[in-house]
Amino acid sequence: MTIGIVLIVALLKAKREDIPLIVKMLVDSHVFCATGWILAIVIVLTSVILVLLLKSTFREGIERLARERDDLQKKLIK
Repeated sequence: MTIGIVLIVALLKAKREDIPLIVKMLVDSHVFCATGWILAIVIVLTSVILVLLLKSTFREGIERLARERDDLQKKLIK
């Protein structure tokens, strides 16, 4: 995030003629591409982990509600 802020400030302070050259240099760099891929992989992995955690949490809640329902039905039958 800090690097992004620095880049935006640098683009705002740069001369108008230099902006296309700066953008082309950044976009063509291997570091820029690698950072994008790494960020995409981190986002996907984090999303998968979050979905799995939510799935297990909701499953436990549903199972707890089913046990409570069964216990209440047993009490009502007696």
